[in-house]
Amino acid sequence: MDSRDCQFLIDLYEMKSITKVAQKYYLSQPAMTKRLQRLEEEFGCTILLRRKKGVSFTAVGEQVLPYCRSMLRLNQEMMGTINRHQGIVGGSLSILCSLSYSYYRLPWALKLYCQRYPMVGVTVQAGQSGPLYYQFLKNESCIAILRGERAWGDGRIRLDSEPLCLVCSHENASRALKDYSYIASHTDQAVVSQIERWALEQNLPLYNTKLSVNNINCCKEMARLGLGWSVLPRTCLDDFDGTVRPLCFQDGSPLKRDTYVLYHSSYHELQQVRLFLDTLVESERLHHHP
Repeated sequence: MDSRDCQFLIDLYEMKSITKVAQKYYLSQPAMTKRLQRLEEEFGCTILLRRKKGVSFTAVGEQVLPYCRSMLRLNQEMMGTINRHQGIVGGSLSILCSLSYSYYRLPWALKLYCQRYPMVGVTVQAGQSGPLYYQFLKNESCIAILRGERAWGDGRIRLDSEPLCLVCSHENASRALKDYSYIASHTDQAVVSQIERWALEQNLPLYNTKLSVNNINCCKEMARLGLGWSVLPRTCLDDFDGTVRPLCFQDGSPLKRDTYVLYHSSYHELQQVRLFLDTLVESERLHHHP
């Protein structure tokens, strides 16, 4: 069993599909299946249950996963030590990243980073901040870039604090919000709480929402076409062809959404991790002060 096998098992646990994992690594499904069979022969037991709807892990298989994560982390540390002595920034970097940040901001930081340190292999998993946070707590990644406040007692850097804005079509700009539908965009609870507080102060009924979407771009397009109004973070609105208005509470404080990068101190000792964090902060500074 090598580090690649460890990564295969971790990916299988997350994706629940041999086909998807095989596609990720440009392997045929039979080749992936044969490799997994060899692993089970090596272990002398069954670690995977294959069903029509995908794969699941046996009790023994579940016990193997923490060792896989530890082996990958130790391998990273070993390669980092070797590369440091050779004056090379290499190794691997795994990042969990919120969907909107992975689309609107992360590529710029990665462009800088990959130009400077081309020997580092980077893996990015984008998703909703809530589920990614729980993955991060299980030590499944070096770094997590997440929206909103999270309970975390280790390394943390606040990257951004962006305003939340009301968005609607140009035609609806002067229309009373209570006269047409609010478009609910699935987001983290901290943002939802702010929107609900602001709506309460404005005497706006959100309970009669007729439209609810789980994609910001879809929400923007609905608002642009006049289907309703919504509240979205400023980061995703540079290309929005409609009305955008930052929101404030009655006390004058703005509605906002914070973005943090969280990291494990043990990973921070790796050169490629430290340099990525420095590059990420630099990229944010350039974004705000080009």
